Amino acid sequence: MALTPKEITRQMREAKKALNKKEYNQAVATLDSIIKADPNYAPAYREIASILLGSNTPQNALPYLNKALELTPEDIQSWRLAAYHYKKHQSWVPALKAFEKMLSLQEDDEQILYEIFNIHTKLGSQTSALATIERLTKIDSKNNIYREEYAKFLNSMGKIKEALAEYDKIIYSDRGDISYSSLSEWFKLMITLGQAQGAHKRIKVLSKLNPKDAFIKTQYARSYEALFDFKKALKIFLEAHQLDPKNVGINYNLGVIYEQEGDTERSLKHYKIALSMDPMHISSLRGIGIEEKYTYESDIFKKLNFALAHIADLSLDYRAQLHYAAAKAFEDLGELAIAFEHYKLGGEIHA
Repeated sequence: MALTPKEITRQMREAKKALNKKEYNQAVATLDSIIKADPNYAPAYREIASILLGSNTPQNALPYLNKALELTPEDIQSWRLAAYHYKKHQSWVPALKAFEKMLSLQEDDEQILYEIFNIHTKLGSQTSALATIERLTKIDSKNNIYREEYAKFLNSMGKIKEALAEYDKIIYSDRGDISYSSLSEWFKLMITLGQAQGAHKRIKVLSKLNPKDAFIKTQYARSYEALFDFKKALKIFLEAHQLDPKNVGINYNLGVIYEQEGDTERSLKHYKIALSMDPMHISSLRGIGIEEKYTYESDIFKKLNFALAHIADLSLDYRAQLHYAAAKAFEDLGELAIAFEHYKLGGEIHA
């Protein structure tokens, strides 16, 4: 029996009440009765799809969702349900289609565009991803999150000068805040382009403007390292250490400098602080292994075994470093066959 618009509205309210009480079966039953009375009432299909997508059987939602889209192809709420369902299940192509349809209904929506950018990235569609993130930077030129993503993407495509220009805009934006990740990437690119002196001068200014900022001070110290002025680098790293004595990176860098100076005691001290704060800090593990002789009972050997147990969590470069550290350890222990195997595995990664 057909329902009047007034009756449909009343039943939709009943379904909403049931949803608010988390009586999902009752809500679906009420919505289903609307569909039986009016098979072309799209909102009922959409609501059932929404309920089922949040249940243990999300696959049962698709017939309802597809019907809602068939009846109301311009309904952005239905497309949103579809987009996030496919995204959740990593079905990137249908997710992209759904987000692009949403964008056609809600032009220049930043959240939708950002989702589209991320999907293009996952699909390896570099040209489309670049165009999308560039569009976002034009929509909101002061959003440093978009600009940083844009810079990262340019860098990944080998467009180093263009990436550097974007990082410049982030670091010297009028917002007043400083993106540490952008500053770090900017510094690396400046060194890559052979502009160590320029990097040093500009970070020196930032450090003077932010004298209590340990991260900026660390970058300032690294700029001295890039100029091979290790005494001044040590001085600035020690200043950074006073501001943040348990910082992993600062302690590691102090360990490296003291190692270069032949100061084993201080080198080990800082490597061990870094490793105590981050058991997977492979560079510190390697540093300790160089300075200390491994024994089966030593704490460093236990830490090495912990790291080896979690080697799958590491990047390829750190996996290689860990294999070399393990090779040195097993050499110390007289286990030459195992040491050789770790040297081999490290070499295969770097090949």
